[in-house]
Amino acid sequence: EELRDSALLASKPSSSADPSLALVLQRERTTPWSKVFVLLAVCACYMLVVVAMGGRGASSPLGVVPCDAAYWALVVVPSLALYALTLLIGKRIQAQERHKAALGYHFQKGDVEWTDGTVRVYPLMSVMAGIIAGLLGMGGGIVKSPVMLRLGMLPQVVSSTSSYMILFTSFTSTLES
Repeated sequence: EELRDSALLASKPSSSADPSLALVLQRERTTPWSKVFVLLAVCACYMLVVVAMGGRGASSPLGVVPCDAAYWALVVVPSLALYALTLLIGKRIQAQERHKAALGYHFQKGDVEWTDGTVRVYPLMSVMAGIIAGLLGMGGGIVKSPVMLRLGMLPQVVSSTSSYMILFTSFTSTLES
């Protein structure tokens, strides 16, 4: 909260500033419900895929057998869709950052600079964290937290972001069991 308030104060537009900057600052103060909805929709789609695949004692309602063509389609197609969605969101974030910079928005220490490299590297590191977590039975935050720190995020933001991600990974793990 304090970090966001200090960023907003530092970015306060002067009376001669573009009114669009004031609109951007107002949006920064509110919960991005559309982004929360996208995250919940992805989680719901994942839940449907898990139920369709069956497993761990539960048979598939669609008759999907492990390692047959339908099973791999249920693995590959959603993975490709998530990758495309991730790239789309990354490009959208980049465009929003360019727009903010053009309006004179003052980025704060700890704000991630979403370049083409970070838009590609962060999702790949997230996939690697998931693979490592799955193979070794450790939390993905052990891998993702240092990556977020390397991106320039503040430790407080990294900690809260990791905690937020645990909510969704715990939910999806519960569905799989």
